[in-house]
Amino acid sequence: MRRPKPWSILALPLWLTTFAAQAAAEPAPYVCRTITSRSAQDVIVPFGERAEGLPAQAVKIRPGETLCIGGKVDGTGELRDLVLLEEASAADGPTVSISLARVKNHDDLGISHSAPQCLAYHASAVVTRQNLAVFSDAHRVAPGVTGWNGWGRHAREVLLFGFRFTGAPTSTWPKCEPPPPLEPTSLPNVEERRMNALVAAGVGERYASFPALNRALSRDGFAPLPATEVVAGFDVDVQLWRVRFGLDFSFGGATTANPRTGTELGTSLWMGAFTAGFELLRHGGFTLFSSLGLGAGELGLNGRNPGLTLFAAQLRPWEHSRVVFSHTLLPLELGYDYLVPLVRMSPSEVWALDFGARAQAFFQLGGYWQSGKDEPREIPGPKLDTSGFQYVLSLGLAGYQPGSD
Repeated sequence: MRRPKPWSILALPLWLTTFAAQAAAEPAPYVCRTITSRSAQDVIVPFGERAEGLPAQAVKIRPGETLCIGGKVDGTGELRDLVLLEEASAADGPTVSISLARVKNHDDLGISHSAPQCLAYHASAVVTRQNLAVFSDAHRVAPGVTGWNGWGRHAREVLLFGFRFTGAPTSTWPKCEPPPPLEPTSLPNVEERRMNALVAAGVGERYASFPALNRALSRDGFAPLPATEVVAGFDVDVQLWRVRFGLDFSFGGATTANPRTGTELGTSLWMGAFTAGFELLRHGGFTLFSSLGLGAGELGLNGRNPGLTLFAAQLRPWEHSRVVFSHTLLPLELGYDYLVPLVRMSPSEVWALDFGARAQAFFQLGGYWQSGKDEPREIPGPKLDTSGFQYVLSLGLAGYQPGSD
């Protein structure tokens, strides 16, 4: 699932326009029929909940389709229990005819209905490839005419919801009064999500000691490398029901110095791993999980650093000065995520803010020293074990698919 870029929301008002109009000319005969290849389950979709906790519905229409929608009108005028009809003759009550036509540079949404009152509704157009949905203001359609809505760009699909008949019945074309505010809809239960994907960035600390390397550095007068270093990283995770797959990256570094000469030696350490795991506990937006993976990493330093003799004699004159210890590792992870729903982009997509924490243990499987940048070659060096432990606190953005409403 492709996610929307945050800055696309800021740029959207620059190119999105909406307009609505009603034809005052003599209306054409009302016709309500369905022209679509999709099933009723794909057209009538769940859309949050009403204030009283009952499920709400929306109509999903795509360019080139014409839909005939029926239902039951309650005491407040709301059209509920929506159904897709082949034609109006199959309905016991009022029907709504909806069509979405693609023209040269925009789409036209046409709505008419069979009731003698005004019809109020809301629309949400999915206008970008990133599934960015834009909610429009409430619209009103008088009896006997066709109301038109347009978007300044082509829409992939349009959701219509909150159908409500307002005003007293009349045989003439009235001026429709502003509709009542749309009843609030709730975000779906995050605990019942079917799948989600998240991208998160974080910072933390890594604990690892390198006794063999520190002994070699001490012979050249350098202080030992610190056992604790600050790390930063990011995660990309996908969850299908309770199974998780992820890519984890972290990088950090540490510096030591020769107290006699003041010469500094910097080191860098990065690691990347593919992980797979299972959710141990899910309650509300809280998820506790464990995962195991396989990864690789590098610890690098300047082999020609002033005052360092450890690798200077082994580097050829034309080789790059950087020396790295390449290694494979086995990460074991225990972590949690807490999702806070932000906005519902469509019936099948919700955005959420993710607060997470990871505790990770790394076990080195093997490694070797190598030199050279363009054509690396293995060189002798101190025995090194990069196994260690780190924790990371993260903040990210997640998109999830609700399991039910």
